[in-house]
Amino acid sequence: MGRSNRERRAAKRRREAERLSRARAGGGAGGGPGSGASRPIVYDPGGGSVDRLVAIGAQHAHAGSPQTAGIVAALVAAGGPAGSPGALASRVLGGQLTAAVAALWEGGWQPLDVAHVARRQCNGRVARLAARIVLEQASVADAYGRAPEAWVAQLRALPAKSEGHPPDAIVGRWQDAEDLDADEAILDALRLLGLLWTRPALGFLLPSPSRWHEPRARSAGPGATTDPKMLARIRALLAKAEATTFPEEADTFTAKAQELVARHAIDHAVLRAAGPGGAASPVVGRRVHVNDPYAEAKVQLLAVVARANAGRAVWDRAHGFATVLAQEADLELIELLFTSLLVQATQAAAVAGRAAGRTRAPSFRRAFLTSYAVRIGDRLDEARQGVEDEAVGQHGTALVPLLAAREDAVDEALRTAFPRLEHREPRRFDAQGWHAGRLAADLAHIGADRPRLPG
Repeated sequence: MGRSNRERRAAKRRREAERLSRARAGGGAGGGPGSGASRPIVYDPGGGSVDRLVAIGAQHAHAGSPQTAGIVAALVAAGGPAGSPGALASRVLGGQLTAAVAALWEGGWQPLDVAHVARRQCNGRVARLAARIVLEQASVADAYGRAPEAWVAQLRALPAKSEGHPPDAIVGRWQDAEDLDADEAILDALRLLGLLWTRPALGFLLPSPSRWHEPRARSAGPGATTDPKMLARIRALLAKAEATTFPEEADTFTAKAQELVARHAIDHAVLRAAGPGGAASPVVGRRVHVNDPYAEAKVQLLAVVARANAGRAVWDRAHGFATVLAQEADLELIELLFTSLLVQATQAAAVAGRAAGRTRAPSFRRAFLTSYAVRIGDRLDEARQGVEDEAVGQHGTALVPLLAAREDAVDEALRTAFPRLEHREPRRFDAQGWHAGRLAADLAHIGADRPRLPG
């Protein structure tokens, strides 16, 4: 939106705020006793009034009346010190947003969860504010020196950078960076605050800040048992598979990556069993953020990839992320394989849509992706069985209970973390998209067509 349009909207909100103030003072505008109209909100510069208005505005901005929230934002913006409208509100909002984020950490939330939900429920601009709040709160809490490595990795992945500003300066700095007027910036900040205040507690996948003093906290998180060199090879192969314009090359790269994934999981199980005490790798969790459109169809692909690799995925529809549970050695590889197959499925859906003359039909693409996921799941199960049969021939039948224990541990962790799972009935799908998706899955190369593993 252009600056002139923003200024006109801001002026309109201020005029409405002034009208409501006059109505309260004079008892007019239909707001008198017995009129049935709601009592107007009026800015009062007396002690703590900005805090009260912020609370009212956050409530309406998130789940109430957008018009009321806009009026509150204009009132708050007009209530700052002379010559700097909105400065007081920015300080109050910065402090409350920082406190709200800190409270979420003790409810199981993590840095990327906050940015993802802010983008999903609001917009990219609000998500950038959320990222700034998270980063500055991390600086205040010394997260870079105290948090688990996986937590720090999420901070570094946020779409912003820490600038070392105190919490009460964050909103103002973000407002300048986004080129917003005061009331528009405050309204966005109120939306974010209302969102953060109403988030439910989640399961703990990483230690919260109150537990960062514990000895295991710094190394907590998935990926600790994955060979970095092997992981780099898989990433490189999948990147080449997604980038090439030659299907034969993509098939070769994807097949090789799948072979490495399967071989690594079995080798890791054998090494753990041969180690001191023969302990299995612990089951850990990670949230995978899934974006619209067709998020539920994409999550079904994630679920079948996870199950084929001894993991499980649970979808949180309200927040747009899935929790994947698996042993440490498997988790990173599940996400890598899912990401690559999703890229391949999306590209195949576009090609099939053009061939069918239905490139942009939502029903076609949704059915395509769901059918693709179902068929890929069948093929991954077949591929896993072939790799396991080969491994049993190499290591002996003692491998069978090791692989069974791997799945049992994940199932037990699933029951503990999600005791009340909801299962939905499948919906109706576009038949043309379903058949096209199944055909594309049959053509996808996942490494199952090779009878032997390398080495």
